[in-house]
Amino acid sequence: MQFVSKNKNRKIFKFLNTMILVVSKLAGNLDIHKMIRSKDVNERRQAAKHLRENFMALPDKEELWKDILVLVKDKDSNVRKGSEHTLGLAFSYVKDKDKAWEDLLSLTNDTDNYVRMGAASALSQALPHVKDRKKAWGDMLKLANSDKI
Repeated sequence: MQFVSKNKNRKIFKFLNTMILVVSKLAGNLDIHKMIRSKDVNERRQAAKHLRENFMALPDKEELWKDILVLVKDKDSNVRKGSEHTLGLAFSYVKDKDKAWEDLLSLTNDTDNYVRMGAASALSQALPHVKDRKKAWGDMLKLANSDKI
């Protein structure tokens, strides 16, 4: 019985150390907003990864939404692929849901297939959070009947 307790404590300790490291990197030396706008593609890839893996732990979700939109329009396909998964999760935290919905709809016209598919997936996740569901359903039906996705 004591072995199980020690093993569980080790897992908790390891998890907490990992979270402290992640948060300190993001909040301290590595400013996520600067990384997103970096000229270095590897920094932008790393920023997309951090956003995807740590979105819930990061503050200022409104600013993060803008950052995600920057990343999904990046010239590097790996940056775009790495960030499109975060769209659906982030939507529920945005205050201006109408604007965010329009942002997602516009991404369904993107030239990158991953971005279009990510936007479509995010729209389905966002649907319960929109005010005008009738309009949203209409948008979804138009999208489903188009050849965009």
